[in-house]
Amino acid sequence: MISPPLYFPVLFLPRHPAYASPVDALVALDVPYAEALECVVAGWYGRSATEAGEERQEKEEGEAIVVRVDGGRAVAALRLEGGTWIACNAYPEKASTRRIEAERALMKIARRGREGRVVCAPGLFFDGLGRTGTNFSN
Repeated sequence: MISPPLYFPVLFLPRHPAYASPVDALVALDVPYAEALECVVAGWYGRSATEAGEERQEKEEGEAIVVRVDGGRAVAALRLEGGTWIACNAYPEKASTRRIEAERALMKIARRGREGRVVCAPGLFFDGLGRTGTNFSN
C-alpha cells in the first residue's frame, strides 16, 4: 500500500546561500558528505534515467530531501526555481495529509520575518542511519 503524501513546513536558513545540488545544501547543514549522498540517491531511487538527467533540471520547485541528523533535528534541502537548492530546517513532526493543516503550522512557526514554505514528501524520511520510515516522532 502506498502511503499518502505528507505536507509539512520548512523554514529557510537566512545565512545560507543557494546551492547547486541537494548534497551541497545538506552538507552545509552538517550532514556528512557520504550520508548526504546516500540520502539523495535513496530519495531519487526508482526514477527513470531521463527524469534523473537533463529533464530533471526543468522540474518545478518544491522537491525536498529531508534528513534527520544527530540529535534528532530534521533538516531539508529544498529545490527552488532555476534548479538551485536551499538549506532549511524541517518540521516533519507537524506533517499532515492535508496541505491546509501544514500551512497553519507554518504560520505558527514562521515568526519575526522568517520565510518558509510547505513542502510535500511522499511519506518518507531519512534518519541519518540509513533507515527510512514515515513516523517522524522519536
